[in-house]
Amino acid sequence: MGAAIASVLFALLIFPARYAVLYLTREGLRLATTLGVMDEANGLGGQILGYNYFRYPAWAHWVIGCLAAAFALGISFACCLVVAHRISGSRGRATLCGICGTDVDKHGGCTMTAEGLQCPSCRTAFGDREHANSTTVGELPLVPRYVLSRLLAVIVSIGAAHVFLDRNMTMHFQNAFLHLGEATGSDVMRLSGRIGIGPHGPFYGESVAASFWNTMYGYGPTYVNAIFAGLAALATYGLVSGPLGRTRFFGYRGPTRCGGCGYSLANLNSFCCPECGRNLAKETEL
Repeated sequence: MGAAIASVLFALLIFPARYAVLYLTREGLRLATTLGVMDEANGLGGQILGYNYFRYPAWAHWVIGCLAAAFALGISFACCLVVAHRISGSRGRATLCGICGTDVDKHGGCTMTAEGLQCPSCRTAFGDREHANSTTVGELPLVPRYVLSRLLAVIVSIGAAHVFLDRNMTMHFQNAFLHLGEATGSDVMRLSGRIGIGPHGPFYGESVAASFWNTMYGYGPTYVNAIFAGLAALATYGLVSGPLGRTRFFGYRGPTRCGGCGYSLANLNSFCCPECGRNLAKETEL
């Protein structure tokens, strides 16, 4: 349920995020021109929201576009990830072993030893190298460091993927919508073998189908680019929270805490969290 609602939220944020990307790109190119980065001798490259930008150097367009997409679209996607983990119906925050970084919940839960609860992966009791609940443990941070590093990887990946798709695939997606519209019976304006683009798009007529395909031709690539960039970011998230989730940069290191409330599980001799009542037991222990 959490993933479904987050997907709908991301779809709703694509359009405003796209305008934010255009605005940030325009201001980035304007700043680059002011700083003398853009090559004014080789002519203009186009216009963004009323601003005429210079074509070269090409790397400046890639960098500025990536930063703009990472800020606007990446933050939107990161917020959707947080929503997917927090809203009712989702699994919520995981209980992560402070020794090896394993998601205890994915491995079926904890087992009990004479020293207390034990990680099902590394078989280390949570109290072996950790302190019990005290001032030395500290409060659970609002956003743990490993979460920030994972979100940063997601934001960077969606920015890079989006600028690549926007610069290389937009025309291909437009042509795909053009061919789909023609295949379904809508008429396209052609002048001497060339496609004419009217005020509403390449399809002419007052029919609902013509209006639909004109809308898809104009705005469809924006959604397709964002969706594919989102899939790339989702794959990155799976990588940094899965195989790379045990590394020092992307994995949690610190006291093993309850995924429900953040209570330290060091030296705990019960399968039930004393703070929130969350069940921490492995299924075979029930």
